[in-house]
Amino acid sequence: MFRVVLAKFPTDPVSHANLGETLIKMQWYEAGIRELQTARILDPNQPNIDFSLSRAYKELGDHAAAERYFQLGSERLAQQQHRMQANESAAAKTITSSSTESGEAKHEQN
Repeated sequence: MFRVVLAKFPTDPVSHANLGETLIKMQWYEAGIRELQTARILDPNQPNIDFSLSRAYKELGDHAAAERYFQLGSERLAQQQHRMQANESAAAKTITSSSTESGEAKHEQN
């Protein structure tokens, strides 16, 4: 299934990641790692890919690589959470500013 999707959309990181996960579940670790690495190249900001790579390397007994990808995933996850909080804060300020401006306009009309 994933191969069919990848034939149509070879640059889709989600399909590469899904295939990689499936291969790892089948214990085809090297092939799964290759697909996950491709997904990571196509979308380097997804911490789930790093966590999947960490699990795969752990299964292969490469604890240094497993730790490295776990750390990368943790850093990316923290960055995503920071960006989300910044976006929420900016949105709240925009809403507050709009409410204040609309309240001032109503007050001026009266």
